Amino acid sequence: MRKLFGALAITMMAFTAPTGVIAGDDQFGLSPAACEEAVVHYLDDRLYDSRSARVHLSSDPYKVQVAMRGATEVSAWAVDILVKSRLPTGSWSSYQNYTVIFQNGAPVALESDVQSVTAI
Repeated sequence: MRKLFGALAITMMAFTAPTGVIAGDDQFGLSPAACEEAVVHYLDDRLYDSRSARVHLSSDPYKVQVAMRGATEVSAWAVDILVKSRLPTGSWSSYQNYTVIFQNGAPVALESDVQSVTAI
């Protein structure tokens, strides 16, 4: 009986989750649900020593309009992060601010990769 009530509670939580956590809409797509893990994985190829990097989310996901190179505008999500990593010399960098752009729940670019990002 307890298992039945537990399963029912989990099902109810899934249907009553606040908007913007997992669900998306037609224009912006899925919002990033587990963004810290996705960001760390996305930064693997971009950092000198990604295994020792310290990544902290500094904002909740928010909606943005992204002007891609080539004059294409897309609706997406963005998350601000702070990253501290090892440099090739072995010393630590200071925390650097980055904005990660998400489409359909997956990181696709950093703000520096696109022409402009406008928060909505």
